[in-house]
Amino acid sequence: MEKENTLPKRTDKVLLSPEDIVNEYGMSLPAVYKIFKCKELPVQTYTKPYLVKRDKFEEFFNVRHDELGIL
Repeated sequence: MEKENTLPKRTDKVLLSPEDIVNEYGMSLPAVYKIFKCKELPVQTYTKPYLVKRDKFEEFFNVRHDELGIL
């Protein structure tokens, strides 16, 4: 029996909520909230839940952020 791919599927959403990031990237929710507090990531904080554009998150995610202590 073949092992099924258990990685989350990427959606075509342009705006991501913390829960979307948890599901798509396999990160913990506390880690996502810590990332959302970083001033370098342009998070829309006037919405509930907070949202971030996918391209900005992926750009941020592709750079080391040792100061966050989670990546």
